[in-house]
Amino acid sequence: MNKIIENFKIEDNAKEDIYIYDAIIDIIDLSFFTFYRNVQINRCLINNLKIHSSWFNNGFELNSCIIKNKVQYEMGGHNALPVKITNNLFCDIFIFFDCHFNKLILENNIFQEGCTILGNEMNNTFEDGIEISNNIGNMYMNQID
Repeated sequence: MNKIIENFKIEDNAKEDIYIYDAIIDIIDLSFFTFYRNVQINRCLINNLKIHSSWFNNGFELNSCIIKNKVQYEMGGHNALPVKITNNLFCDIFIFFDCHFNKLILENNIFQEGCTILGNEMNNTFEDGIEISNNIGNMYMNQID
């Protein structure tokens, strides 16, 4: 892509695999949507990532991005293929709340203000497990906003 995107509208791309890479994005709103195809976001600067109630049935990959806003991932997951969040810098807190994952992979991320994946006991479930390795930042936050 290698461009600047002000507001990515997901309803325009829902029937195809979604690949977003090498872009500066003001807002990417994936909230309240079920994705039946693969979604990959790589090497992007994102001012505002919204994934509240996002179901990634065919997998989700967020790799090598800088995300500036607080990310609230609530009532999400519901995936057959893994949700992979790897090699990212999160400038604000990342909140997981009431998500159901087949498999979640969190590797090599920097959580500058922390992450709740190991702290909240808010019904996050993992059918095939969770892989957490080489992350920097407090992974035991207790916040549900």
